[in-house]
Amino acid sequence: MLDIRVLPDQPLIKFNHQLPVFNWHYPFVRDDDFAEDRRAPYLSFKNTQAPRRAVYIHIPFCETICNFCPFDRGRYESHSDVDEYVRALLDEIDLKKDFLGRPQVDAIFVGGGTPSILHPHQIELLGKAISRNFDLRVLKEFSFEVEVKSATREKLQTMRDIGTNRISFGAQTFSEEYRRLLNLDASTKQISDTAAIANSLFPYTNVDLLYGMAGQEIEQLNEDLTAALDLQTTTIDV
Repeated sequence: MLDIRVLPDQPLIKFNHQLPVFNWHYPFVRDDDFAEDRRAPYLSFKNTQAPRRAVYIHIPFCETICNFCPFDRGRYESHSDVDEYVRALLDEIDLKKDFLGRPQVDAIFVGGGTPSILHPHQIELLGKAISRNFDLRVLKEFSFEVEVKSATREKLQTMRDIGTNRISFGAQTFSEEYRRLLNLDASTKQISDTAAIANSLFPYTNVDLLYGMAGQEIEQLNEDLTAALDLQTTTIDV
């Protein structure tokens, strides 16, 4: 029996109710975001010769809110909200081209939230916007983060079609007790099925794993690592 006695009268409680946790939020909240004219920061850009550039695109919708996650996200309510967000996102990508030109980038990461909540046609539209606004001739990594409950072969195939060469997904832990505490409601079968599809379509795949959770024993960590290795992804992010 896992006994987390952080609060004496509540020996077993979800992690986000134990102690205050302070972490960063990404995308970061900046003073620029509160400017009267949101275009002003881009108008002030100089033509710098940055040796490398990367693009991060955020999809802030989640079917399940995991207790450990510090990132900016909200619960998925309806796909109309996602449609509205994607339209605004595509408009913003096109808008920034007016200030940045068509910069050369060598890395792209689509994160969240849950990017795999997008429909295949939205993934396709995003891919077209990326190709239209960025010079991809030196692109080395194009990663898409997925959540195993919403990942399908059709969506992953569309990600590959737009140039994605790396898929990353979270298992976090295979312990049913910790999965309950962390509010992870995907099944281990969904994890293994997503790994199998991703491995068949992409040259690079990654699974995320948590460790050092309150009360975790070294034997439990070893079991998680063994299960993660069995997925046969090219990397494990611990």
